[in-house]
Amino acid sequence: ELANIGAVLLLFLFIFALMGQQVFAKVAFNGAHNEHANFRTFHHSVFLLLRFATGENWNGFMHDFVEDVEGCVDDPEYDEAVCGFNDGPGCVPLNGCGRDSIFPFLLVFNVVVSFVFINIFIGPMLDAFATSDETKDAVSRSEFERFAHLWSKYDPECKYFIDVRHFKLLLRDLGPGWGMERPKSEAAANGADKRNLKLMFMYELPIYELDGVRSHHFKDVILSVSETAVRMRLRAKAMRQGNRPTTLPKEASFAHPEIKDRLKRLKTLHMNSMPSSITPTERSETSADEIAALFVQRRFRTFLEAKRERMAQAHAEVEVVELRLPASGES
Repeated sequence: ELANIGAVLLLFLFIFALMGQQVFAKVAFNGAHNEHANFRTFHHSVFLLLRFATGENWNGFMHDFVEDVEGCVDDPEYDEAVCGFNDGPGCVPLNGCGRDSIFPFLLVFNVVVSFVFINIFIGPMLDAFATSDETKDAVSRSEFERFAHLWSKYDPECKYFIDVRHFKLLLRDLGPGWGMERPKSEAAANGADKRNLKLMFMYELPIYELDGVRSHHFKDVILSVSETAVRMRLRAKAMRQGNRPTTLPKEASFAHPEIKDRLKRLKTLHMNSMPSSITPTERSETSADEIAALFVQRRFRTFLEAKRERMAQAHAEVEVVELRLPASGES
């Protein structure tokens, strides 16, 4: 942020220095406008504007600059014997008349530069407040360590990969704070399962083939789960405060800065040096595809079971009718 604002400030200094040199280079020295403070060369223009950016006597310079010296010329012609065109020994002082355009020039410059300076000081403070607020809701170090401990349950050999079938079990072990809902009763189990399935569908984790086993990588899982956890925390906070939940920006922090550093090192150590036995699945499948396939299979099995029950019930009713018919004939 500071680098961007500094670059904008330098750009404005460059533009205004060139403008000043082009328009005011031929004005004669007078008072505060002297051999040390003038627009006759580019470097003099830059240093002069830097002084004005700090507020040093820019208004006094402006009033001295606009005054005409005796015998001044509106637009002096080029002459090698005149100072400014050739600053050699014994040169004749340049005698250009003052210009009223110095007023809007310096006023606009000071307004623009003041605005940039305000951003230099205010911008980082606002970023610090935003980062502090994000860090408060982000995944903490203790939560990260708990996640790593539970991960080791399904990755005892520390390969940084777990079977895709263990992903749901891992989320259940993590508990509600990370998104998975545990039903409080059997009656609420069906609704909780549906919400959990919808939540898992949001994770678009890459699937890798590790020795023939479809697997997820540690880095992908922790980043995706952390993002979901922070989104849910901010949504719950907004609802408690009576505010409408807002969409979390992509650049928002989902993990504590210390955790981010760990994940960067993890990526360098493990993601860039994967064994040759680890390859992405065909068509770059993700966990969302896996969950969608499981959902379709689950609905299809439910449909088949319901159909079998209806057929069994129909057969039972037919058998009952057949058993009753002979009894009716005998009577």
